[in-house]
Amino acid sequence: MTLSSTHSAVWWFGGWTCERCGASGEADWPDESVPHADHDCDQADTTDDDVTWSGEWTCERCAAGGDAQWTDTESTYADHTCDDEPTGPVDGGDQDDDQEVAA
Repeated sequence: MTLSSTHSAVWWFGGWTCERCGASGEADWPDESVPHADHDCDQADTTDDDVTWSGEWTCERCAAGGDAQWTDTESTYADHTCDDEPTGPVDGGDQDDDQEVAA
């Protein structure tokens, strides 16, 4: 997965699926990022719109959360303003967890 991001207390976890071939994967990433599956589908005429994501976000400070669905290369934004003070360093997830599985 390719990622561009800023440091955030809000983290996403989600999965992607290629509608053309059925390949899929999972990843986690910070809010306001653009996750990309980096999937090279062997089906003709595959576009970023053929890869769909479904994910959930969680604020590490106050435990608020939500979910969303989007297509590949769209940014994720929780639109969450946390009023809780940080209790320690904001620790992000492991961004190298993505996996691709052929259907």
